Amino acid sequence: MAGARSPSTDGFHNPYNFVPAPPRKPDHAELGDHAPAGHHRYLEDRYSGRLTVELTTETPLLLPDTARLQEEKDGTAAGHKTFPVLCDPRCPQKPYLSPTAVRGMLRAAYEAVTNSRFGVFRGHEDRLAYRMDARDGLAMVPARVENGALTLLMGATPSLPRYAERNGRMQWIVDGAMYAAWLKSYPTRRYKGIKPKHRQKVSFWALRKTHTNPTFVYWQVLHVVPFGEAQPPRPHQNARWFDEGWACVTGRNIGRKHDERIFFHDPGTPKQQPLPLSDDWKRKWENLIRDYRREHEPALKARKKKGQKPSDWLGRNVGETAYSIHVYCDRETKLENGSLCYILYDHQGRPVGPFPVIISRVLHRNSPLDLLPASLRPARTIGELSPADRVFGWVGQEGSSRTGPTAWRGSLRIGATDCLGDDAVEDFGNTPVPLAILSQPKPQQARFYLARDEAGTPLADGAPKAQIGYGEGRSLRGRKVYPHHRDLPTDYWKDPVSHDATEPVSSGEPAFYREYLRAGRTRDRQNRSIKGWVKPKTTFRFDIQLGNLSEVELGALLWLLTPDETGPQFFRLGGGKPLGFGSASLRLAAHELRSGKEMRERYRSLGAGGAVLTDDDRAAAVAAFKRAVESSAEDAGGTAPAFDQVPFIAAFLAAARGHDDGLPVRYPRLKPAGSAAGAGVPPDPNGENFKWFGENERGQKRALPALTDACALMHYTARDGGQNR
Repeated sequence: MAGARSPSTDGFHNPYNFVPAPPRKPDHAELGDHAPAGHHRYLEDRYSGRLTVELTTETPLLLPDTARLQEEKDGTAAGHKTFPVLCDPRCPQKPYLSPTAVRGMLRAAYEAVTNSRFGVFRGHEDRLAYRMDARDGLAMVPARVENGALTLLMGATPSLPRYAERNGRMQWIVDGAMYAAWLKSYPTRRYKGIKPKHRQKVSFWALRKTHTNPTFVYWQVLHVVPFGEAQPPRPHQNARWFDEGWACVTGRNIGRKHDERIFFHDPGTPKQQPLPLSDDWKRKWENLIRDYRREHEPALKARKKKGQKPSDWLGRNVGETAYSIHVYCDRETKLENGSLCYILYDHQGRPVGPFPVIISRVLHRNSPLDLLPASLRPARTIGELSPADRVFGWVGQEGSSRTGPTAWRGSLRIGATDCLGDDAVEDFGNTPVPLAILSQPKPQQARFYLARDEAGTPLADGAPKAQIGYGEGRSLRGRKVYPHHRDLPTDYWKDPVSHDATEPVSSGEPAFYREYLRAGRTRDRQNRSIKGWVKPKTTFRFDIQLGNLSEVELGALLWLLTPDETGPQFFRLGGGKPLGFGSASLRLAAHELRSGKEMRERYRSLGAGGAVLTDDDRAAAVAAFKRAVESSAEDAGGTAPAFDQVPFIAAFLAAARGHDDGLPVRYPRLKPAGSAAGAGVPPDPNGENFKWFGENERGQKRALPALTDACALMHYTARDGGQNR
């Protein structure tokens, strides 16, 4: 049921969330779009100079040295990579924090608090896909591309599937046998004759049979031969001979699969009109196949390294089954004469499009880019630069104007970083620490990535899967952030070499585990190991050079660098942010800022003049930034919220401060059967987060709560008494 949730005392928080990114006002005087001031001279009403900033780590900082990584070549750990700490070449005993890492951290924060355009939004032009409901497989009709059209191969069934009421509920009904004949192939072949290849034209004997629980009729192949060969003896007195069919061999792609299919059409059965193969359907097919391949690319690369084929069956578990032929065979990337596919029909009996398998992934109606308002998309011209673009720089993406400038250097430069401590690195010696598996982004999880409106409001809990896709009326949740892991137990980061992830850190409720460790200290291609980290409470110092920033542009930066009881607390940088690494505070240690007018006086007097900004001047710049944010959030009636109540500011602050309810921050996973409320949920060595999402679809259908929501995600219990099985 949809509705408001109550705060939970037996839950957890997801390691990532979103800061809302509502549509912008491009014509806003300060936070809107316009060309930058330029570098040609100091402008009188702009500010330039230097800021000295100190960054202090709150949690360990991962700075992996990718040039000195070690990769296992053999055994179960083949492909596992181990990284030492990246150290400063000028002072090898000190860690090296790259200015580009600091710049990226600051830019992400600056984009969020000014609600600027996304600096980068590549790779989101394709529509994403989700796994269709297995019951919709009955609405799939086999088809073959012939002469540029789709010929429906109905078997011996005269009518298309229909969605109607039966036994008191709406369901798909096929008036006759399943359209394709079943070819018993796994675990061993249960038919005579050849083992046909995909798309091969064949002739075959088949027996009409009835399946129970659920009840349906189908054709079971008994003997198959190449098309044109002599008809073999009848294998059963009730068997029928079908002279023409095409083998659809997609591979042993699910754990319980036992049959491949033969597409055919009984000459005595009326034919359906061929469906035109439109350019739109061709694009949908190619988009869908790209989505499949993108999803499985890491696993296919891992198999190739081990000398395993995509078609190899390694076991029944996820990742061990064979991959469908369209995932790795280039011939299947396009629909061409001879291609086999399934046509899905909707509840009104209209064909939706072609699909490669009977229980397929289905494309959402829109791509993520379609749901991103134009005012938030990366700038195409230098006149469209938002505050973050003007301050940090801009490079035009594909589709940008080629008639004017295509890049802007920015008005800010990060200088070299200096580690102030002499004992900043914790070295694990000859016992590298295996980290937990880091999940890949899954924007297909619409309940986490999509909003019900442009304000970034989470989707309603309990909404059916068919109503939550990337379609009309939906928006993106906003900018992905990793909230600070707050109030961790005292020993959480202590002596990681001597502990395992399954050991509770605390005995209270809720129980905390060292989420950053791999359970069982497993080392394989799914995770990484580290030889050390930068200790908490380590301080780095660096300078920021500024040029020609407006008062509001400067005020936004100063607000980020001078936290108080109302400002941000912790930023995130480095590796392993979902696991709690890389929380750091920033402090403005010194500054030498002047207006353009004062810079002119300084040069006129050869350094003796030109007063720097006072504390009151800096406070005025921060106040101007806050007023600009409030005015940018005004509604149609001219009412504006207070600064810290503006949704993107409130969410940013919530992420920077961390959740305050004492619940753990971790990836979703299933709870062992029989666990009491408040009991621990120990990490799973396999990192199979997807099983929680499967239970969520079967259960409460919870959406990811907003950062400013006091609620957490709920636990689900493993169904078979084991954990995550």
